[in-house]
Amino acid sequence: MRKKAQFCKVVSQVLIGFTFIGGVATYAILDKEISSLNYYFTGMAALISAILAYYFHKKNKRLNNIIFLKENWPNTIKRKVNLEYIKKYFTLTNEEKKNTYFVDDQTWTDLDMDDVFLKIDNSITTPGQHVLYSVLRNPLFKEDELRERNAVIEYFQNNTTERENLQVSLLGLGIQRQGDILELFNHEKVDTRFKFVYDILGIIPLVILPFYFVYGLQILLPLMIIYLINSYIQYKVGNNIVDGVNSIAYLGRLIAVSKDIAKGNNEVLKSFVAEISLNLKEIKDIDKHSDIIGRVEGLDVLGDYVSILFLAKLRSYYKAIHKIYDYNENIKKIYRVVGEIDSLISIAAYRERIKNYSTPKFEEDHRELILKEAVHPLIDEAVPNSINLDKSGIILTGSNMSGKSTFLRTVALNALLAQTIYTTLAKEYRGNFFKILTSLSPEDSVKNGKSYYLGEAEALLRILNSFEEKFPTLTMIDEIFRGTNPVERISASEEILKYISRKNALALVATHDLELTEIANDNYDCYYFSEDVDDKEGLKFDYTIKLGVSPTRNAIKLLKYIGYPEEIINGANERINMLMKKEV
Repeated sequence: MRKKAQFCKVVSQVLIGFTFIGGVATYAILDKEISSLNYYFTGMAALISAILAYYFHKKNKRLNNIIFLKENWPNTIKRKVNLEYIKKYFTLTNEEKKNTYFVDDQTWTDLDMDDVFLKIDNSITTPGQHVLYSVLRNPLFKEDELRERNAVIEYFQNNTTERENLQVSLLGLGIQRQGDILELFNHEKVDTRFKFVYDILGIIPLVILPFYFVYGLQILLPLMIIYLINSYIQYKVGNNIVDGVNSIAYLGRLIAVSKDIAKGNNEVLKSFVAEISLNLKEIKDIDKHSDIIGRVEGLDVLGDYVSILFLAKLRSYYKAIHKIYDYNENIKKIYRVVGEIDSLISIAAYRERIKNYSTPKFEEDHRELILKEAVHPLIDEAVPNSINLDKSGIILTGSNMSGKSTFLRTVALNALLAQTIYTTLAKEYRGNFFKILTSLSPEDSVKNGKSYYLGEAEALLRILNSFEEKFPTLTMIDEIFRGTNPVERISASEEILKYISRKNALALVATHDLELTEIANDNYDCYYFSEDVDDKEGLKFDYTIKLGVSPTRNAIKLLKYIGYPEEIINGANERINMLMKKEV
């Protein structure tokens, strides 16, 4: 394929040379008034040469794109990513949804989902990034919808040629580097009071030019005056709409890519093709004006002068922006569909990279979750763990750094990925559909001026208020009320665990308070993580979950290992022994 691309490049360059020679020859014949037959012959040869040069240039570009895709599949594309901008699409689209569950900011942060998104993302386009992020924040609760999504993902995994053809089209859209197309979606109606003035000023040069045959170069003065006026207008008004102009040019490319996709005739993608085709019919006028802006944006310096003289960019902008307001919903749908196709290709690539994954099995009749050999998506060579949750949940004990928090995240992440990309990093995943809420890292509340305890309390309250009968809540809590004193912490924690056990929920709670394991009874199972600490080898963790209550403590051993003074270590151990004797 690389040889074919090189061949097309050479042929294209040779034909460009022929086109130039043919053009010069045509001019020479015309200038010397040689027979018109020779004129037409050389002119036609130059035209055919130009067409063929363009054809081979496009073919070379396409082949190079396919080579790029083959060499990089399924690896992620390295580039700078603006996560705040990627989140913007989710924020805008979710504002339109009322009473719909989505992954809230606390849970997203707790699960390091920005990093998970970057791990999965292999999008070629801005819509692809936007939709993939939105997919990860909007879990589905219908298995047929997830199966449809999975069918497309598997299609892209198994049909290389068809996937590459779509990706070549998507490369024509690419990532938007200038402007913000999302602003077009929310654009309030633009003030077009002076639009007719711009139209008149843009038409005046066309009226003046024919007078060249009457007055000759004398028309240069009025043309210069009009050019200066239009330059001033372009400078004053154009600077205010430069982002809008860039976004409309990007919209033009989006429509062009949509047309390519709409030509497809594939059973798996028929719903995408149908939706794109339906909405393309509604936006023909936008297509025309955005295409003009796109062409103007691609011109050289001379082209810019011509554009200013006729106010081409400015006039097309006002015509297009008016139509965009009228057909806003159609554009949003096209944007979403193109983004969805790109995002599903990303997920297909992610599956190819991780290799060991499974598709989930959903059982809506039971409030349970079964995970076999599950791992964390962000940890290389992670230790797999299994769990069977069929009560109200588990109480998880264990020493510091033994793996409790990582395990909580592993369970929550696999549940979330199951309901979003129909992919789990486990040998087996079986369970109900869940609303997923966590309280693992309430430190963010401190940054916002709240006390640590208040941040914890609010994070837990939102979980308690989330319970409903339709879908169970899967919740992860790391150290209930760690920001307050032991007496109140344990008392409140016990009541919260009892409350959760009476609701439609599965709770995984990590704690250092062994007293909480005493209330487990029939409501919660107890599991733990453990380790060894010695003076020579230090900390040794196996990161494997075990049934029961942690028999070890390592906090003081850890202080000794990292070099705390001996008197502190001895004093702490003596105090622990005294307290334990009192308890007995």
